[in-house]
Amino acid sequence: MNRHLLTDTPQGDAGPDEMLEVIRGLGFVQLDSINTVARAHDLILFTRKARYMPTVLKTLYEQDRGLFEHWTHDAAVIPMEFYPYWQLRRERDAIKLQKQWKNWRRDGFEAQLQVVLDQIREQGPLSSSDVGKMKNADLVAGGTGILQRLHWNTFGVLELCLLLVVTASRNVTI
Repeated sequence: MNRHLLTDTPQGDAGPDEMLEVIRGLGFVQLDSINTVARAHDLILFTRKARYMPTVLKTLYEQDRGLFEHWTHDAAVIPMEFYPYWQLRRERDAIKLQKQWKNWRRDGFEAQLQVVLDQIREQGPLSSSDVGKMKNADLVAGGTGILQRLHWNTFGVLELCLLLVVTASRNVTI
């Protein structure tokens, strides 16, 4: 119970600094989009700090960049200071995923990663819904036309983004 931070009364401030300490203590918090009463990760944090508000996690992740998202056994937010320890995992994932994706997708699929990276460099941080909102000429970069044939359906875009994020095979400097 103590290791999971459940022995203390859930009280005190619940700002970004306090919630980052909670997440550090837990090691990570699994993200869950299921929302019956509330999202599971919000319930986890609320049980540790009763004043917790979901906007605090969003602030930590999106603005303060105190957390990064990766896969533990599911999607999770992890304190940024743990990022270097995940390098071996990212390298292993990259090798595994690149082999699998070559079998799953059409020829030339991986070449389209550069198109996405170029868009990020040009436009800055993007959500998956922003990826692919480019001119048709940009969609056929490298002459493959894979993105155009995919019609940038949501699943195809998310696959590209997931491959970039999970493998962290490239550094994107903006």
